[in-house]
Amino acid sequence: SEELCGGTHVSCTGNIGLFKILSESAISAGVRRIEAVTGFGTLNQLRQKQETLDRLSHVLDVPESNLKSRLENLVKDYNKIEKRNRELEAKLLSFQLDNLESYKIGDVFLRCAKFENVEPSVLRNLSDTAIANKKRTVLMLFSTIQNKVTVIIRLTRDLPESLHAGSLAKLVSRVLGGGGGGRHDFAQAGGSRPSKIPETIKEVSLEIRKILEA
Repeated sequence: SEELCGGTHVSCTGNIGLFKILSESAISAGVRRIEAVTGFGTLNQLRQKQETLDRLSHVLDVPESNLKSRLENLVKDYNKIEKRNRELEAKLLSFQLDNLESYKIGDVFLRCAKFENVEPSVLRNLSDTAIANKKRTVLMLFSTIQNKVTVIIRLTRDLPESLHAGSLAKLVSRVLGGGGGGRHDFAQAGGSRPSKIPETIKEVSLEIRKILEA
């Protein structure tokens, strides 16, 4: 059934006057709640909206009729700037890849880099650049954001099958106090112990040596 009851009954809908729905939501299975204002409450709501429109029109220096197109253009410009900023950030971060910490374990190289406040998605993109044209390499990129650390692990395809990025990610996650896993050549791990990054690199080095000598 469809009912609308606010507890106060009127003799006809004309007594209600203006009626403005503010929100609509589910409160239980098959039951939805509509919140609305009526009468002078509606007038106050409309007045507040008009004041907001007037303020926006003044700040953006456009008539109210052009507000929609002006705001749409601002959002487009903002998105373009954000995209450009991400591209520039990626280029700046890529320069740090020229100074990867490198450890030679037998005929395998463990290459590592540590970043601050780099999102996992950016870190994954950086790993593509860092692993390109590398031979017999295990790559580990760390990013610390507040008290959380993310690690991307990449392996070149010329390494022995016994070396597995997903297995290394599980080892890393145990040291960092988190979780992780992945494919043979790509994995991700994380945890809440950024101070354990040096120990993580040491443990991975020992694990690689153990696997190579088996």
